[in-house]
Amino acid sequence: MRYQTIDRGSFNAEMAGAKRPCVLDVRPQSAFEAGHVPGARNVPVHDMGRRMKDLPAVKVTRVLVIADPGRRGEAACNFLALMGYADVALVAEGIAAWVGELETGPEAPRVEPGPELRVIPN
Repeated sequence: MRYQTIDRGSFNAEMAGAKRPCVLDVRPQSAFEAGHVPGARNVPVHDMGRRMKDLPAVKVTRVLVIADPGRRGEAACNFLALMGYADVALVAEGIAAWVGELETGPEAPRVEPGPELRVIPN
């Protein structure tokens, strides 16, 4: 196993930290839209191979995987590890581990950061 499993306390502590991890919800889109962790990305486990562009670009990013109980989360974590992601953890209790309010509806569009522009004085 090349990923961690974390419990509710560890998950919520990481989410409250200064550097928020990437939360990857691998449940089907209908389950995601019914309720998800604010800011989570939805990439259903069966679509991960086709949706690599929706996964974090930097492979040392901390990725927390949310799934329903069962093998889906384990499969997603194993896939991420095989793709070279170095810091992956499965949230053991799935969506039930989140203590805050859930968002509903589709994933908010992500804005990719552009080049940093600076003014250089003369």
